[in-house]
Amino acid sequence: LYNFTVKSDGTDKMLILQPDSTEGEDAEVKYFRYDSGFESFQGVPDGDSIRIVCDIYNFGQSITKREALLKFNISQISQNSNIKSAKLNLWGFGVINYSSLIPKISLVKLTGSWNENTVTWTNKPSYVQLLEKELVYEGEPSWYEFDVTSTIQNWVNGETNYGFGLRTEENTVSAWIYSSDYPESSKRPILKIIYQ
Repeated sequence: LYNFTVKSDGTDKMLILQPDSTEGEDAEVKYFRYDSGFESFQGVPDGDSIRIVCDIYNFGQSITKREALLKFNISQISQNSNIKSAKLNLWGFGVINYSSLIPKISLVKLTGSWNENTVTWTNKPSYVQLLEKELVYEGEPSWYEFDVTSTIQNWVNGETNYGFGLRTEENTVSAWIYSSDYPESSKRPILKIIYQ
């Protein structure tokens, strides 16, 4: 089922989207290259994992890169509605950082179509960067929140919704987030929209 709630407060409405494994669209794409130059996984889809990861590891000639993709169906909102607030919340249960810098991940807006059952590193869509967020992990899982108001407004105004991506340019940084396939529903990705 697609878990969504619409609440009305006067002229404002709130739409809360938290899809499950049936309706949720999210995937992890990955690229591995080992010391021998052997490359693997970049053509292998992974759309049913309980977690999605974005990271880069570069040790000598070995490289690992992973990016996360996710999409929400916002068709319940009428075109040209006024989006007053839109927040994307992701439950982060781990950050690995082998450097002395505070790790950062970037939220990007995808600009091409994809399917969670077929998307891979080699056919992933292009993107436009939106926000960068510092990840301060103190040993306990927590929510990562992104303000996506302007992006949702553009989608409601008619721009095609291809969803979001998570990526990093920093070496030796890894962020782990639960996907819509995670069994505990309260930890799945949430999009909260207040609109008129």
